[in-house]
Amino acid sequence: MLIAIASENDVYDGAVFELLLSRILDHPVTRWKNDMVLRGHTAVVGLAEAYLRRADAVGIHHALFVVDNDGGSRSGPEHEADHDQQTEAANDDGCRTCRVLQAIPSWWKDGKRHYCVAVPVQTLETWLLFLRGDPFPGEPEKLYHRRVLKDRFFGKPLPPEQERARMAIEQVRKADALERLRHRRSFRLFEEQLSLWR
Repeated sequence: MLIAIASENDVYDGAVFELLLSRILDHPVTRWKNDMVLRGHTAVVGLAEAYLRRADAVGIHHALFVVDNDGGSRSGPEHEADHDQQTEAANDDGCRTCRVLQAIPSWWKDGKRHYCVAVPVQTLETWLLFLRGDPFPGEPEKLYHRRVLKDRFFGKPLPPEQERARMAIEQVRKADALERLRHRRSFRLFEEQLSLWR
């Protein structure tokens, strides 16, 4: 199954979510390789339509958008069903899920194609630390800055992208990874969207 994965870092995030999709869907998944470079959530949002047009041109009908929310208690709130999508999308500190959803063009949402938005709160490393079994007092999403979470998982200095991907994939391959990740609300929101893909 070939899937377009628009992420902030294809080498790292793209590889991790390729494996997560394969595990959740219980079906081999390959991420579509292309020459579009997306770095950071602004690029993922701003280039969403161009990215989907390229995917559509080669017959891809499944797209996953992945960004961190980089938030916590003061900004980047976790997505809620009652969010006003336009208001949140217009706010730089608003809900990143709403920002991505607003960027997906209506022609892609016409029913013939599928999309999903994954926004780990507050960063992918929150999920990875949870998989590794790191103890946290309270909710890590609200207590720690994203840099602290990244340093805690990878150590200092930050390893190269390929090594970060290897370290992350090691956690995602654990037999109980999906069961454990379902304790994180942001993961459940991601997984629920994939029910239509099965």
